[in-house]
Amino acid sequence: MRYYENIATEGTGWGILMDSVTYNGKNVTGDLNHSKIAFIDSGNTSIQVPESVFENLKNEMKMKESSIGEHKVDDKGILVSHQPCDRIYDTLGDISFNL
Repeated sequence: MRYYENIATEGTGWGILMDSVTYNGKNVTGDLNHSKIAFIDSGNTSIQVPESVFENLKNEMKMKESSIGEHKVDDKGILVSHQPCDRIYDTLGDISFNL
């Protein structure tokens, strides 16, 4: 296992270097075979990942829950569902960051 320290970046807050991202036990990192940075925004519950990881994650989630979609906020894509959280909580899998 590789170990990376948390990093602070000017203007974007805190981030963490990671090797891969998994959703529901499946690697959604794709062709990115190098360290990636996920930015963690403590002002809300968002985690920013590389675009290709985001697309893979969205596609995997949509296979389990068809209401998952993308919405643009400040020119950034976010995942949304028009279903209540308690309805999709048991449907969606876990997201894991492998350091």
